[in-house]
Amino acid sequence: MDADWLFTNLARTLKLRKALAQAPILWELCKLNPLDALADEAVKYGQRPVTTAGHRASSTEPR
Repeated sequence: MDADWLFTNLARTLKLRKALAQAPILWELCKLNPLDALADEAVKYGQRPVTTAGHRASSTEPR
């Protein structure tokens, strides 16, 4: 892995096991899809509302 040194330094800085530093980052990388960048831009320009969970509020959800 090219970024192994980064995870090692992060784990040392945060004083935790390297796997605990890697797990959330690698999980999010696995969940990325091509539409994420478009959704982020829409939120940035106020075209999509964001809920506290970070997901788009649908029209059926109470506001």
